[in-house]
Amino acid sequence: MRADVSVQINAPIDRVFHWIDEPECVMQWLKHMAEYTRSDAAAPTKGLPIHQVWDDDGKRTDISGHITMYEPHTRLGVCLTGTGFGIDVGYELKENDGGTLLTQRTTIEYKGILRMVNLVASKYLSKSYTEELKFNFARLTELCEAEVATVE
Repeated sequence: MRADVSVQINAPIDRVFHWIDEPECVMQWLKHMAEYTRSDAAAPTKGLPIHQVWDDDGKRTDISGHITMYEPHTRLGVCLTGTGFGIDVGYELKENDGGTLLTQRTTIEYKGILRMVNLVASKYLSKSYTEELKFNFARLTELCEAEVATVE
C-alpha cells in the first residue's frame, strides 16, 4: 500500500524539520505514538537505529527500524518493521510561499496473514491510513504555526 500526502505549513523549514525529526516533538503530533527513542544521543545520521511503540486503543505494538535518509531541513526517511508489516516513510520539505511544503510518502508492506487482509480490504486500509495521516498533519501544522506565532 502506498500513500502520499502534502501539507502547506506557515512556518520556516527549519522549525518544521525540527517537529518531524525530534522524538519528543513527533510524539506530540502522531496520534498513536506512545514512545520514540533513538539508540544514541548523538546527532541523527543515516543508519541510526530507532525504536517506537504505537498504542492503538490499548493495543501496543513495538516497532524497530533505522534512519534511511537524513538531510537536515530537506529530507528525512525511516524504515520500520513490526509484527506482520514493514513501513518506509519519507519526508520531503521545500520552502514555499514563505512557509514550508511538507510531503510524506509512505509504503507499507504487509506480511503473513496481514497480507491476505490487505488484499481483501486494501481500499479501506488505504483510505483509513490517509485520513489518519491528514489528522496527524493537521496537528503538526497547528503545533508548528503556534510556535511561530509565539516567537513573533
